[in-house]
Amino acid sequence: MGKSVYSMVLTDEVISAVDRLAIKEGKSRSQIVDQILAEHIGFNTVAKRIEQIVLLSGRCLQAHQRLRVERTQQSVIDFLSAIEYKYSPRVRYSVELFPNGLNVGVLKISLRTTNDVLLELIAQFFTTLIAIEKKYRSGIEYFIDGGKLSRKLDFSSIDSLDQLAKALTDYVSSVDYLMNLFIANYNSGLAKTIVEAEYLSILSNAAL
Repeated sequence: MGKSVYSMVLTDEVISAVDRLAIKEGKSRSQIVDQILAEHIGFNTVAKRIEQIVLLSGRCLQAHQRLRVERTQQSVIDFLSAIEYKYSPRVRYSVELFPNGLNVGVLKISLRTTNDVLLELIAQFFTTLIAIEKKYRSGIEYFIDGGKLSRKLDFSSIDSLDQLAKALTDYVSSVDYLMNLFIANYNSGLAKTIVEAEYLSILSNAAL
């Protein structure tokens, strides 16, 4: 979905009101004008779709008590959780939605810790998750950098925003569960086997 620069003559009082609304909502003047015009003509912009997904995801998370959702950027939803490990370090699942207006997204998983042991465990979990998904699914792109895992999400087979919000929250919640399961069973030497079995029961037919 492209964007262009347009020259318009508007009433000063209208622009003042627009600017006040922009400050209140943390958006630019252009974003507010675009939003108002889109709502008036019934056009569902990418920004509006993201707002709806944030709202729907928050509702879906009522069934996933470990996670909470927040929005820190216009095109990003952050799902926050904590690892069941000593001081409960926070893990962030950041989902960038519709980059360049395309029907895709990117999930980035990062952990807030400096504990070398835990960082190594998470690195091994990332490697395990990628190996399992490549074994049972195809066409998914991954990238690991600086202890963070990025995974491409394809929304093309999902028909509605409700379905997308549910698929997104279910997937993030399941990965969060598998991560904690891997850490809890690591010392037994069975972590990879247990995680693969659980993956097959909950994620082998995931929409994302």
